[in-house]
Order: sequence, then C-alpha cells, then structure tokens
Amino acid sequence: MEDHIQQPWDIDADRRQKENGENLVTCRNQVIIHWLAISGDARPYVDWVLRYDHQPAREVNRLLAFMLHLEPISPVALPFRLVRKKRGGGKGSPTNLAAKERDRLLFENITKIMKESGKGSYESAIAKMAELDGITVGTAKAAYDQKKRS
Repeated sequence: MEDHIQQPWDIDADRRQKENGENLVTCRNQVIIHWLAISGDARPYVDWVLRYDHQPAREVNRLLAFMLHLEPISPVALPFRLVRKKRGGGKGSPTNLAAKERDRLLFENITKIMKESGKGSYESAIAKMAELDGITVGTAKAAYDQKKRS
C-alpha cells in the first residue's frame, strides 16, 4: 500500500487507482463525489484539502454548491444537503452578512442624501431609500439608526 493510505477514503481512492489506472487526483475527486452524493459525508474532501492541499475538480465544487444551496436546484436529486449549523450546540441564528451589507449600504446612501439635502432631511432620505424594491421604511430606518448608534 502507498504511504497516503490512512483513512477509508484513502483506501477507496487507492483501489480506484489500481482498478482504473487513473491518477490519484482524479480518483480522489471521484471518491469525494461518491461520498458526498451517497452519504453526505464530507470527510474525504476535508481531509485531502487540509492534509494534502488537494485542489478539487470543477465537478466537486459544483456538487458542493448544489448541496449548500437552500433550494433543490441540482439537475439530479441529491439525498443530502449541507447546512449551516453552530458548532458545540450553541443557540441562535448565524450572522446574516447579506442583511449587514444591505444595512451598511442603506446607511451610506441615507447619509449621502441627508448631506446633499441639508438639515431636517432624515425622513425624506429614509422615504427615498424605501422607494427601492424590497426595502421598507422600517428597514431603512432601522438600518440607519442601528449604524448611527454603533
């Protein structure tokens, strides 16, 4: 056996290499795809990326993207999905970086409008930002007020 044999996925890749005559990188990608698609097990991916700096193939990256996507968009039915979850059983939602970025942009734009319009333009600047699709007056106001306090 080769020096890379340490884990069951190493054995799987070595077997594939011997049976198919393909290079080890290709066999590792096959094993990653198989383990992810059949059992949702990301250990081969994690191990090889961290231990050997394995650079996964495009197909591996696409499969991971399909498994991480919230809605089922994969061209084939995948039995498993990878989900965000706090380690250690902690409670609470993960930080919503999309909302944080939206709020930062709202604050900057409201501040710019207020600077251009002059004193007393808070409400009109909020209303102007609320005219954007998907933004309510409450969202714009909360974003501005929160950022102003911090």
